[in-house]
Amino acid sequence: MTQEERLDILAQVASGIAKLMGSDTEVVLHDLTKREIVFMHNNNITGRERSYRINPGVYDVISNLADGEGHLIGYASKSAQGKKLRASHFMFMDDENNPAAMICINQDPSKVQDIINYLSDSIKIHDVEEPTADDSAYSINDEDYIQNVMKDAIVKSIKQYDPSFVHTKEGKIKLLAKFKFQGLFSVKEAVPFICGQLSISQATLYNYLREIRDEEGREPYNELKLR
Repeated sequence: MTQEERLDILAQVASGIAKLMGSDTEVVLHDLTKREIVFMHNNNITGRERSYRINPGVYDVISNLADGEGHLIGYASKSAQGKKLRASHFMFMDDENNPAAMICINQDPSKVQDIINYLSDSIKIHDVEEPTADDSAYSINDEDYIQNVMKDAIVKSIKQYDPSFVHTKEGKIKLLAKFKFQGLFSVKEAVPFICGQLSISQATLYNYLREIRDEEGREPYNELKLR
């Protein structure tokens, strides 16, 4: 299948998703070979134009953090106007298993949230303190997007292990190897954030990465020397 044929099929899929989800959902199809948008519907959700180009690093991190089927679902996001969104990404590979295209779905959940709030108020018996909104959601239009995906992935990975294991050298090296495999070190500010989460200095982090490199027999990422 050629890339043009692939994009034609996915554009039809994206159009169908847009019709199904309605006016509160933006659907975007990206050509990952050219790093450009080839289909967009309901762009009023994010305020982006067809000519908008996402930082290439976003594609790479999404690809690395997606599950085995190439899906990254339900991440908090924000539009350029500050509206909270629910973002999901679906990667599609070419015949050689290289990322070829991506469908992004950005949902405005405000109407659903209004219904939930109404139902919650209607069954409330005692006044309780409502949880405050999480303002850590990232903007889809700048590098905060990729940094927050990175931070979320790091925190979730650390929580998968017992804290006593994370505090050991073995635990830290295992996590660093995973972060390296996911390509997280290519994200700006990844090194200081990881150091803070693992309570290690940058010098220690680089020493551990050298040990990982020696075990793998490969050179470390050049980007690490720049951060």
